[in-house]
Amino acid sequence: SAYLWVIIYDELNVPIAIQGKGFTVGGEDVEICQPKEYVERFTLHIEKFAFAGFATVHAVPRMYWGGEWVAAGPEDTVGIFILPEWA
Repeated sequence: SAYLWVIIYDELNVPIAIQGKGFTVGGEDVEICQPKEYVERFTLHIEKFAFAGFATVHAVPRMYWGGEWVAAGPEDTVGIFILPEWA
């Protein structure tokens, strides 16, 4: 089992949206220790208090291993732009 967290930080580096989604990694055709691509779709609501301007979306994969959540791969980021409410 794995979990993917997606967090959006506004221009002031304040977390303004967060969503997590669990999914199963693997199957009969998976080779151990070989990378495999998974696609998950997220819809996050950006709160009104978000500061307009440049924002960053962080995707953080985790898996439950040895009784705790550990990294399941590298964190990835992408930049977005938040328009003011009146735009």
